[in-house]
Amino acid sequence: MPGLASELAGAIGTDGFQHIQEDLAELIQIVEIGKALVRASEVDAAPNEAGVMLPKWTTLNAARNWYLKVAQRFPQSIRKFSASGLMALAGVADVNSEARPDIEMFLQSKTLTGTERVRLFKLAFDASISGFSGRQALY
Repeated sequence: MPGLASELAGAIGTDGFQHIQEDLAELIQIVEIGKALVRASEVDAAPNEAGVMLPKWTTLNAARNWYLKVAQRFPQSIRKFSASGLMALAGVADVNSEARPDIEMFLQSKTLTGTERVRLFKLAFDASISGFSGRQALY
């Protein structure tokens, strides 16, 4: 998700804005804190009474409960970065039709062709507002 957010910001030219950089930094921090908690639980692993090596439960449980609260920042940031670009997206049929020249002209971004921008924003749609993303939020 931080990579997708970064790609979106770069594509539309907002990656230089302070508030966007702060949001990207927050997403990176979430990932790194999660990795650090998992690593700490592994480093402090100990064998149980049956001799099976288990991660330290209190650290792993803290990570599990913390992540539920912060995970919603990922799709929120994708929606924020995408803004109105998530609405009325051209589809594959549009890109492969006589509308392609218009898509290339009117949907291009700072760094992407119209077709590439459609692909990127379709990914952002799937990651932030689709039924798939809603199910991910539940799980």
